[in-house]
Amino acid sequence: MRMTPLVPGCFHLEGPTCSALLGSPPEILKVLLKNKKTIPQVGLLPDVSHRGGVSQMAFEFLGYWFLFVDQGYQKGKKFRILGTPALCDRLYHILRVTLLGPTREELKEWGLSKSRIDTLVKMSEGLALKRGDKILAVEELFEFVHLPEEDDSLFVPLFADSKEFMIKRLGGNRYQVLSQGGTVDLDLNFEGEQSPPLIDLTGEVEKPEALRVKVLGCYTGFDPEGPTTGMLFWVNGNGFLVDSPAGIGKYLKRSEERRVGKECRSRW
Repeated sequence: MRMTPLVPGCFHLEGPTCSALLGSPPEILKVLLKNKKTIPQVGLLPDVSHRGGVSQMAFEFLGYWFLFVDQGYQKGKKFRILGTPALCDRLYHILRVTLLGPTREELKEWGLSKSRIDTLVKMSEGLALKRGDKILAVEELFEFVHLPEEDDSLFVPLFADSKEFMIKRLGGNRYQVLSQGGTVDLDLNFEGEQSPPLIDLTGEVEKPEALRVKVLGCYTGFDPEGPTTGMLFWVNGNGFLVDSPAGIGKYLKRSEERRVGKECRSRW
């Protein structure tokens, strides 16, 4: 069984014809690319969906890779997702909005003008995946496999085309994987920092400025060289993060603690 830990709370498993990802924190696609791992077509939603405010079920970019790079749908495949019914339902709605865009009714609820709604709906429909003129629904692109809510449940096939690997939910963010090579117990719980930020902010918080903008991320979601998004604004000595990269909050907190420590030492 080729099981590789990528970051705390996330494992990569090579299957017979494709691979699986157990847990999926933000920007994990970049970690997979950096480590030259097979991009998975199966994902496990951990019991604990967020750690320290950071999602552990960020499968959007893995889904994009499957659909647009691997051309999975065109090959007659679906991205397979395993998790409890509640977590599967949550990810379903996330994928619906990110892949297909919000509905006209949702946009109305958000208070947008009719002209703005018409423009956004037209854009979403133009970019959506289609079969002929029909826009494909999420369930036509992703297969959701429900794991029983009860702890210590029965084994379920991890891969759609093989029973060589079976997985069982033990509860408490713990799982058991059974294969011909034996049984592996997985604990997706972890303490401390999950992964370092993809951007070095050394000195950014220690030296506030009156007015400055620093772009933190300008890479595509498929480029492992840096974060996808993020900007840091300095206005009158106050820093503002916009669309911040994953994990940056803890880094800034440590930087702020160092800055405060320097101020205290200078006063002593």
